[in-house]
Amino acid sequence: MSHAAEVETNKTTLAKKTFWDKIAIWSEWASDYGNAILVKETRQALKSKQFVITFMLVLIACWIISFFGVTLKGGNRIQYGETAKMFFLSYYIVLTAAVLVIVPFTAFRSLLQERELMTFDLLSITALKPRQIILGKLASALLQTLIYFSAIAPFIAFTSFLGGFDFAMTVFMLSLAFLLSIFYCTITLMVAAFIKNRIYQALLTIPILLGLIFQEFSIFGFLSASMNQGTSFFKDAEFWWGVSFALLVFVSYSILFLQIATTQLTFASSNRSTAIRITCFVQFLLFWGSFIAVILYARSSFGVSGLSGVVLAAMTILPAIHLFVVGLFATTEPNFLSRRIRRDLPKLMSVRTLSVPFMPGGSRGFIYIVSQVIFMGVISSGLWKLFGAGRGHEVFQFILLLCSYLIIFFSFSTLLSRWGEKISGDLRPGHIRALALVALAGCSIIPAFVFLFYEIIGGSPQRFSLIDGISPFYTLTYALDPTSSHSQLSNTISMLCTFIPIFAVIGILFNLRPALNSINEILFTKLKSTSRHQTN
Repeated sequence: MSHAAEVETNKTTLAKKTFWDKIAIWSEWASDYGNAILVKETRQALKSKQFVITFMLVLIACWIISFFGVTLKGGNRIQYGETAKMFFLSYYIVLTAAVLVIVPFTAFRSLLQERELMTFDLLSITALKPRQIILGKLASALLQTLIYFSAIAPFIAFTSFLGGFDFAMTVFMLSLAFLLSIFYCTITLMVAAFIKNRIYQALLTIPILLGLIFQEFSIFGFLSASMNQGTSFFKDAEFWWGVSFALLVFVSYSILFLQIATTQLTFASSNRSTAIRITCFVQFLLFWGSFIAVILYARSSFGVSGLSGVVLAAMTILPAIHLFVVGLFATTEPNFLSRRIRRDLPKLMSVRTLSVPFMPGGSRGFIYIVSQVIFMGVISSGLWKLFGAGRGHEVFQFILLLCSYLIIFFSFSTLLSRWGEKISGDLRPGHIRALALVALAGCSIIPAFVFLFYEIIGGSPQRFSLIDGISPFYTLTYALDPTSSHSQLSNTISMLCTFIPIFAVIGILFNLRPALNSINEILFTKLKSTSRHQTN
């Protein structure tokens, strides 16, 4: 048979197949070329007793709610009363118990079992990348969530025929449950990726389950308040601004958690930092972009003439907390660069220069985080200069002290990490982070001990003194105090605004030479080795 005749025969055979035959062929093709972890996890999950029991319990619970609800309410009240809210609330509780507790915990256990059953070693030697493993686990959890939604769909359709059914609220609450399920799955996968010791696996399993159950109960209060209020807040633009900001946080942190989980499954010699640092930097920019958009919207829509100092302080504290957590990890990384990382450095010098802060290493992490702290101080001061209302002296003091304290802490953690590498090879980054947090906690409680000492000896302690400047939390609280115009308090804050930035500059100077060496290591080390190889 000629090739043309064979092609014509295949077309004729395909044309004779029914729609469902084509669906079966497409499904078989998708399973062959799709994520292997998704296929494996889906087959195991759908055949497991846990999934079958949970699925049946969801159906039985919804059936019982429907049967007894109709029986107790009676025909007339079902037909003419507003009973849809009661039924939807009951069905929603059953649904969230499955998708917000069972599904995230199943994702958590599925990744832990890869280590417990020693199957992760087999996965690591296959062509599957760590990202594919994590995304396969997440896709499997997503598929289970959709199955539970399909189980509850007929009962939600039943409520649509009852009085008081609100379509917009139903769509909003179901979408919220779906997004929260994905978000919780990313968190549990990240935690499971960190746990490598069987003892820690046993210790953290119960807290994870209790945490998921606790958040399930916290959903009840929000659900009841939302159902009682109705959809009136859907007409408010401020509500959708809040939803947009929450959605932005959800998407960005879900990506970050997946990045962290992926890096924990990669080899120790691989680049575990660049993707996380880029994601955190984008989050930092999104923080400020969102704040600027809110300020401009408030000025255009409500005619807000100025920005209060308390609002700006709150806007600055949120990214400051973000930078504190990111910087704690970034500045305590080992400075060693493996051959694999050196081999994958960008070839173009311009790209390599821009990538320096995002490369692994505590000294490069110091450059990465301090530059963002300085940027935060500049942009928050600029926002206050442009949109601020009221006394600006206290606001600038607050911004200056906040940025200075952050730089001091990051300087200390970087020094501690570098000294720890020289003292002992047994000191891990986790030990350094714990020591840095202990030092911060110690500095924070010193003012309380000083106050207690004055109380014991019968003295009269000052309201705020220079020794209290050791505690960043205590100092920042008084920096924005409306009564800080008091002469003694104002003088003390002004003196701290001189001393604390000086200590921050000293901290930068202590880390300046290692930071420059880390830059040279990225820019020139591989180029030198390449030229030497060409010379030989």
